[in-house]
Amino acid sequence: MDNLARGFGASPLEVIDDGRLKVAFLAIPALFLADGLRDVHKPVALWVAALDDIVPVVPDFAILRDGLPVRPVSHIEPDAGLYSFLAPYTRTQRAELYEICTDLPGFDRVAFHPRLNAAAVAFFRANL
Repeated sequence: MDNLARGFGASPLEVIDDGRLKVAFLAIPALFLADGLRDVHKPVALWVAALDDIVPVVPDFAILRDGLPVRPVSHIEPDAGLYSFLAPYTRTQRAELYEICTDLPGFDRVAFHPRLNAAAVAFFRANL
């Protein structure tokens, strides 16, 4: 729990029920504590990075997944780090923001994003 609470305080973010929200597709969902989504009774997809060293899969992903009342669709992306979920970068961005534009060996951000996008579209189509 310490990993998850370290930058967000001791209490969960307030979840406000908005009838317009039908589903949620969350990539690197780090801002919720164990009971932060306890009142979300809608379909949720969670995508996380296997090699994220800032919001690690263990224990943060399990805490979030297990705190949802409806079992989410879950995916752990192998070889991905936290910043791998950011859009592909330009040469200028890479020169200025090297850390967030550099992926771990074995991960192809350009190839990953079409798969992520397709998964999101498929999830929305199946649940809306």
